[in-house]
Amino acid sequence: MDELNLIFQEYINQGKYPGIQWQIAHKNTSYEGKVGYKNLDTKEKIQDDTLYRIWSMTKPIIAIAAMQLVEKNLMKLNDPINLYLPEFSDLKVLNNEEEIITNIIQLEKQPTIKDLLLHTAGFSYNFLADPVGKAYDQIKALFIFHFFCILTHIRTGQAMQRRFFGT
Repeated sequence: MDELNLIFQEYINQGKYPGIQWQIAHKNTSYEGKVGYKNLDTKEKIQDDTLYRIWSMTKPIIAIAAMQLVEKNLMKLNDPINLYLPEFSDLKVLNNEEEIITNIIQLEKQPTIKDLLLHTAGFSYNFLADPVGKAYDQIKALFIFHFFCILTHIRTGQAMQRRFFGT
């Protein structure tokens, strides 16, 4: 595995990456290494506790975890998402993509796990110019809080009660 650090060091020497930290787990054995810097200006080397911004890399990480659940038959790709996230049981959809966000109708088909992984579930992003994206911008804080609650399996009402009333 020392060769891996030498290979990665070449990328750092070429200026392609400031630093690389890696870990490979195989058959109950773990191999790891780190080369380069967490701060190029100060030449501060990468440490075991170095924090990384992974932004959109959460998508492949979640996809791998989901596929592992599929492999273990704990989840199916065609399962509706509300089977695991009951908060999504009563989803609505815009009646017309060009209209205001309050003009909504009942969803005809629940999005599936596969739809989420393929980004075809119909959810919007705040950076899109559609009515939902604009509404996300207006209620960003509440949306992020609600999404956190979903990820941590805490119902929004319970979380708000804990947050604001300490119970």
